[in-house]
Amino acid sequence: YNWIVGGETEFLIDNITNMECQQDLADVRIISDLENYAVRIWRPGYSEVIDSYDACSDSNQNNGLSYFIISDDDVRVNGCANALDCPSNIVIPDTYSNRQVTSILEGGFSGSQISSVEVPGTIYSISENAFSESAVNQVTLNKGISEIREYAFYGTQLTGLNFPETLIYIGSNSFSFSNINSIHFEGNRPDIEYDAFEGNDLGTVTYCSGATGWPGVSIDGVIPEPVDTCANSNVFYATFDIDQNGSVGALSDGLILLRYFFGLRGEGLIANVLAEDATRTSAADIEAYIESHMP
Repeated sequence: YNWIVGGETEFLIDNITNMECQQDLADVRIISDLENYAVRIWRPGYSEVIDSYDACSDSNQNNGLSYFIISDDDVRVNGCANALDCPSNIVIPDTYSNRQVTSILEGGFSGSQISSVEVPGTIYSISENAFSESAVNQVTLNKGISEIREYAFYGTQLTGLNFPETLIYIGSNSFSFSNINSIHFEGNRPDIEYDAFEGNDLGTVTYCSGATGWPGVSIDGVIPEPVDTCANSNVFYATFDIDQNGSVGALSDGLILLRYFFGLRGEGLIANVLAEDATRTSAADIEAYIESHMP
């Protein structure tokens, strides 16, 4: 079903009749506030909003995550499908329902108990409070991400960060009051708000030698320093490069997939098959990655 909001923006909600707050398909409209990423359900004849989008049973769910379909080529991650049962290791897919995943909505994973998350390069923006005060202690930001908004990772358990070369903006308090002690930038110096890393115990800030705009002003009191050898951690990997070593191997990636389809999980999934130069090495991360590409 296609709904026109404000006469301009088209929202696609698959199987809208599955929404619990749905009472009469012909009389329901979607009211949106794009600036605050708020979505509400409204029925003509009623003077106020009758239910919230989050309270509806939304059919746009997969692998423990929920999605908001904006258009045929724009999907945004809304957070965990069940806030009380959120996966601990999340790999956000680059597509959902054959549409490109482009951003994480405001507050999507705020306060959740997730421990790790991998963000694909198709996501250009991580919105305000997306992971604030969550238990996340490891984040992989892939090449393609351009902005991290205010309070996105405020008050998390992160200790180290590697920013892709495509990043151009880091918002106010986006990483404040976490446990970060080291950060590295692959590209040119982005626009960094003065309090983006406030309240951490930063020891080192590095950037790739040859990148422009550096060192600039200090970051939370630390002067950025160049490094001559930069690990290219933001390369694009093939979909079937399960252990993420830069190549697809029959005796590594192939066997992992075979074991997965036969129901093996945990250490039984990866024992003695990971490539020596694999960079995705835990069973939990590999399971999450495979599940993120399942229909």
